Amino acid sequence: MSQYACCVNELYAFINVAQVPKVLIVDDDKISVSLIKTLLDGEFCKISFAGDGEEALNLLTNAQKSGSPFSLAYLDNQMPKISGIDVIKRFREYEKEKQLKPIYAVSISGEMLINEEDAKLFNAFATKPFEKEDIREALYKSS
Repeated sequence: MSQYACCVNELYAFINVAQVPKVLIVDDDKISVSLIKTLLDGEFCKISFAGDGEEALNLLTNAQKSGSPFSLAYLDNQMPKISGIDVIKRFREYEKEKQLKPIYAVSISGEMLINEEDAKLFNAFATKPFEKEDIREALYKSS
């Protein structure tokens, strides 16, 4: 076997095992969504969007049920239908009930006015205006 055949076999094995991280950006502000998407540009991930909390909760649970869960969610708090805090509260309950690996959740609200109990639902906080390092660091930690 040549040296190249060995490398090809290793690369093929890596590609088949490696799973692309799935990222969900939840915000009704299209500018914030576009900014986070731009900050993640060039990163090895698959990005989806939700414009309200109800859509986000459906995407999160359906992804789990299909066997292709999100590894990271950026959640704004003030959104139509269901707030970001309520989305993560409900999803954390779902994770616990189904004994699932918890998603890495990042609060992307402009304000830090959440109580201590709600703050524990999130793994990280990225305040507006977003810093590239904060957004990308969450992706690295979620994988």
